[in-house]
Amino acid sequence: MQGVDLYEIRSSTFKESTDFKNKSFKKFGTIAEISEQEFKANSKKQIGEALVKNPNIKLQDDNWVYTENERKEVITQHENISTETGPLANEYVGRSPYLNLEVFKETSDGVVDSFYSFYSIKNAVMFELGTEGYPKILPAKSWVTYISSNNDVGSNFIIAKYLPQTKKQDNLLYVNFTNFKIADDKKAFWTDNDTFYAEVYPLNSASGNGKKQKTAYIKIRLKADLF
Repeated sequence: MQGVDLYEIRSSTFKESTDFKNKSFKKFGTIAEISEQEFKANSKKQIGEALVKNPNIKLQDDNWVYTENERKEVITQHENISTETGPLANEYVGRSPYLNLEVFKETSDGVVDSFYSFYSIKNAVMFELGTEGYPKILPAKSWVTYISSNNDVGSNFIIAKYLPQTKKQDNLLYVNFTNFKIADDKKAFWTDNDTFYAEVYPLNSASGNGKKQKTAYIKIRLKADLF
């Protein structure tokens, strides 16, 4: 990542205020490249919720079905995703005990991006919220967070607060970093409420001629008084 300005952003939204003029992450915190060793060592200290499979959800005739006692509910795929390129496929990821919601990864043929949908089984299998990257949930803060590659430029880093009363999410921070893409959004993690780690691809390390892209590792530290 030598010579790359990790702080460079295209835009940000802090709470409800969108900013296209400020092109630096510095007002929100720090970002730095770290070694693979540091990344792996800190992954052992990660906090947040692990998504655990609900044994009542099984695949039946190409549909995910929730069964409890005599009750059966088919979990329908999220409707707002374009299926012009082919059929949607949804893969059951697991349950968030804190949110009391079931999480599915939804993909469409020919489209690289995935979408994670959250469903409430108790409420007649209602779709409640979604993320564009693997969700990292911090129950202590009621945060649903993720990092994902942006379709257009770089990567998106999102922190949203889940409001259980309204079943909505209140977006606290959106940042579009410009100089790296995400290698594996599932591997990103928090070690405390301010420190986030991710595996990334530098933009100048594109794969080609059978050469694999070289990954790097970043550490984002939010200002302690940001929220």
